[in-house]
This record gives sequence, C-alpha cells and structure tokens, in this order.
Amino acid sequence: MIFQLKQFKRRCRYYFGYMYSVLFYVAPSLLTADLFEQGEDYIAFLMLGTGYLMSILFFVASRKDQKYYHEVRHEFAGLYAKFDQLEKRGD
Repeated sequence: MIFQLKQFKRRCRYYFGYMYSVLFYVAPSLLTADLFEQGEDYIAFLMLGTGYLMSILFFVASRKDQKYYHEVRHEFAGLYAKFDQLEKRGD
C-alpha cells in the first residue's frame, strides 16, 4: 500500500509539473502584452524570459520524474512476475 501511494505521488508530481510548465509558458505571455502597452519593455522582456525559463525547467523535471516512475514500475512488474513464477513452482 505504501509503495502504491509513493507511486501515486510520483505520478502526480510529473502531471503537475507538466501543468505548471504550461502555466509558466502562457501566463507571462499574457502579462507581457499588458506591460508592453504600458511601455514597460524591460520588465516585460525580463518576465517573459523568466517565465519561459521556468517553463523549460519544469518540463525537464517532469520528463525526468516520468522516466523514473516508469522505470520503477517496470522493475517491480518484473519482480512480481518472478515472484508469481516462484509461487507456482512451489505448489
């Protein structure tokens, strides 16, 4: 049960990472449109660059978490298959 909760936590981590990635990609774009209209060019470019950088970082971290999640899941699936074989052999 604890392993399943940890797997659920990992899965949620990379799902939310992808959602935050999209959020940090879209939100600065919308905010910079208003800042450009107000004449705040320097702040707009700074916010846009920071938002895109954060988006990329969240995306890369989510890919890493997703890869780790699937690797662990496949390893345990192999272990459970071997355990089932051992149980059948013992009967």
